[in-house]
Amino acid sequence: MSKNYYDILELGKDAGSAEIKKAYKKMAMKWHPDKNPDNIEAAEKKFKEISEAYSVLSDPEKKEIYDKYGEDGLKNGDIGENNFTSADEIFKMFFGKQAPFDDNIFFEKRNPVKKSESKVVTIPFSLKECYNGTKKKVTLKIKKICTGCNGLGGKNPRLCNGCNGSGLKILNRHVGPGMIQRIQTVCNVCSGTKNVIDVICVLCNGNKVQVEDKQFILTLEQGINNNDKKIYENNGDQYPCELAGDVIFVMKEDENKLFKRIGNNLVYNHSISLGDSLLGGLISFNDLNDEKIVFKEDNIIKHDSYSIIKNKGMPIKNVVNNYGDLYVTYNIIYPTKNLSVSEKELIKKILPVTNISVSNSEKMYSSKLYNNFSIEELEKKSRKNEYNNFHEARNGFQGMPPGMENMFRGFF
Repeated sequence: MSKNYYDILELGKDAGSAEIKKAYKKMAMKWHPDKNPDNIEAAEKKFKEISEAYSVLSDPEKKEIYDKYGEDGLKNGDIGENNFTSADEIFKMFFGKQAPFDDNIFFEKRNPVKKSESKVVTIPFSLKECYNGTKKKVTLKIKKICTGCNGLGGKNPRLCNGCNGSGLKILNRHVGPGMIQRIQTVCNVCSGTKNVIDVICVLCNGNKVQVEDKQFILTLEQGINNNDKKIYENNGDQYPCELAGDVIFVMKEDENKLFKRIGNNLVYNHSISLGDSLLGGLISFNDLNDEKIVFKEDNIIKHDSYSIIKNKGMPIKNVVNNYGDLYVTYNIIYPTKNLSVSEKELIKKILPVTNISVSNSEKMYSSKLYNNFSIEELEKKSRKNEYNNFHEARNGFQGMPPGMENMFRGFF
């Protein structure tokens, strides 16, 4: 059965060129396979018929043959199906390479527009601010496309003839007989901008962008974590032919001298006297908000002891009225004054003391008492001594016969 191209496009036989184009656009959009994923086979068939009908009716010669002799006349005149412009090519003539809807399967994808580089800003915050939550006002210098020249840099911009719009030049340098070195350098005509401009924009001085102050109000929730990010999409720098970049604020927690944060918990090191460590009693100090914390320990507090106060640590982020714990460690302070003989005898009666006897045949060594022993300091001192000994040994080689000097140097 021959096809009625006018019926396919829902046209009368007296339809003109403009009406044929309008009808094709309407029917092609309706029956494009990408618009009919649930009935794709029928849509493909209908879409090809629509394209075939337009291919004939939009061509004056084909239309005249079809109007006189029908579809058979086109075939007899060697204007068969293979001579029709393909369905996708016709569609591209109307809509370009990119279909006017997503997920097309027949046409080339348009290259995505590049996004300008994100601006990353570090925001310091204190442990107290983290504990209570706060707001911070931040003003940044943001680059925006110049309003005076719309990002062109000036009037009448055109591609640079010096580099053919690449912004770069290749120079040949003679480095020797028959030897040439090719060097890539920034174009000296356009300074790498790829364009030359007749009249430079006075607002941006030809830079195509303007710098403006932009204010951000950051909300730091209670319990915010170190390295948490707050992203303001499309609020950053923007350059011509690019989408605006993002602004990324990275939270950085300042070190606190009294409290150390570990997850949602806090650690506080509290100094107590030797007497308090032996007798126990009330412990008191101020928290991050300078509010007093008081509790009692009745037992002996050793150097590695610690106390836990529930729900006095850091707020747990995004959980209302839920806190970590507060760990209290102890630094025992010993008396600096030497005890008298009577005081020592009194302590011996209360505390266990190890009695060690020394015979006349055993040697007593002399010693000196120091405070604050550090493994790190001892290692540092040891490395310094090794370094000094090494150079003293090298200096001692001077004057030896060459063979003996090399032999001894091998040991060092």
